[in-house]
Amino acid sequence: MLKRTICFLLFMASFVVFADNVPSIDEITNFPVDDYLRTLGEQNSDAIMLDSLGFHAYQENDLLKAAKLWWCAIQKDQNYAWTHYNYACALALFAGYFNRIRLP
Repeated sequence: MLKRTICFLLFMASFVVFADNVPSIDEITNFPVDDYLRTLGEQNSDAIMLDSLGFHAYQENDLLKAAKLWWCAIQKDQNYAWTHYNYACALALFAGYFNRIRLP
C-alpha cells in the first residue's frame, strides 16, 4: 500500500515539475504496452527482464526508453519493488535535468 501511495504521489508531483520539452506523463504511461513490447521483441518477457532492459537503456542514456520499459514491467508485475523504485528515479531525473526541483 505504501509503495502505491508513493508512486501516486510521484505521479502527481510529476505533473507540476515536468517542463514543456520533457516527455509528458501521458507519453510514458499511455501507450499500448503489448504493442510496444512487440516492437522491441520482448512481448514474452517478465517484469525482472523488462527491469533489466530498462536499466540497460538508462546506461545508454535513453531515459525515455528506460522509463517506458519500467512502466511496462510495472504493468506485468505490480509487486516487483525494484521496478517501482527505478521508475520513480526516472521521473525524478526528468524533473532534475530540467531544474524544476532540487535534488540532493
